[in-house]
Amino acid sequence: MHREILHCIGVTDQATATILNWYGGGMAFEQRDMSGSLFKNKKREKDTHPNATGTCMVAGVEYEVAAWTKPDKNGNPWQSLSFKPKSREVISRTGIRHSPSREPGDDDDAPPF
Repeated sequence: MHREILHCIGVTDQATATILNWYGGGMAFEQRDMSGSLFKNKKREKDTHPNATGTCMVAGVEYEVAAWTKPDKNGNPWQSLSFKPKSREVISRTGIRHSPSREPGDDDDAPPF
């Protein structure tokens, strides 16, 4: 929509792209396959909350990543990681199973129809 408005008032394509990039309407960060990022968890309140959270992409599937810093038997820090697909859509497309939260009334013994 912003692009159309800028064109209506006569702004060139190159200037439009520059303006949209300045104001966040241009190119966004694109996650590359087989890579990820972790950031310090500023909302951490308990030891059970991860020290860092982020995202990664593996084989074209985006995951949420959580990391906990723990000491080994000698007191040296190491990282424990958890991965969760970002959407149920991805789960069904890839066949990767992730335990979704159960809804009240769910019955595993009931027929699937």
